[in-house]
Amino acid sequence: MGRRLLVSDYEPLDLSLLCNGSTRLFGEGARPPIGTQEFYGLPFQVGPNAQNSSACYLAFGADNDKHESSITIPVNEKAQWVIFAHTLLESKVPQGGLGDVAGHYIFRFANGAEVRTSIRERFEIGVHTDYWGQQLFLALPDQKDSLLPRHEGDWGGAGRRQTEVNMGGPHAYWLWPWENPQPDEPLESITIEPTGWKFLIAGITLSHLNEPPFFRTGKREVKITLPRSEDA
Repeated sequence: MGRRLLVSDYEPLDLSLLCNGSTRLFGEGARPPIGTQEFYGLPFQVGPNAQNSSACYLAFGADNDKHESSITIPVNEKAQWVIFAHTLLESKVPQGGLGDVAGHYIFRFANGAEVRTSIRERFEIGVHTDYWGQQLFLALPDQKDSLLPRHEGDWGGAGRRQTEVNMGGPHAYWLWPWENPQPDEPLESITIEPTGWKFLIAGITLSHLNEPPFFRTGKREVKITLPRSEDA
C-alpha cells in the first residue's frame, strides 16, 4: 500500500491491495469503467488494471464478499483536496433514506488530529440513476452534461429541446470532493467506517492544487480596465 501510480497535480492512490469487489456488483452484463480512467479530466485508478474485473473495488456491506468492518488506507501525503469515486449499491429512498448515513470517512493527520465526515445518501453518495432531477447535492456524476443536437433529433420533444442540455448521469460512480482543512499537514490515513449499507469505492485521487477540482459555474464575460491608457 502507498505506492503511487502517477505523480502530478492530481494523484490517484493505489487501492489494489484492499480491493475485494468485482464488476458483478453492478449486475450481470454491466461494464463499469475500470483501470486507468479520467473523469472531468482528473485521473483515477479503478482496480489494478482494465483486464482484472474480479477485484477492482473496495466493497462494503453485510455480504461475505464485502468489508463489514472498518479499513484504513495509508496516505502519508499532503493534499489540498481528496476526491472519491464511489457509489451506493442500495437505496432507501423514498422510504426515508434521504440524508441517511451510509458510512463515515475518517481523515487522520500526522499531528494526531482527525476529521470525521458522514457519507449520506443523495448528498455525498448515491445510487446509479438516469432519472432527471435525481442528481446529488454535493457530488457529481462521472459523466459531464452535453449539448443536445441542434439540427436533428426528436422534434416531438420540443420542451426538452429548449433546455439545450442533455444532463450527465453516472456511468457507474459519483465523484465527491473533500476539502482538506489542514492542507499543510500530512494526511496520514483515511479510514472507511461502514454502517451496514452496501456501497463501494472505485478510486481515490489526491489534489495538490489550491483550487476546487470541479467548477459549477459557466463561462462569463470579464472586462479588464487598465489604469493607464498606454498599458493597453
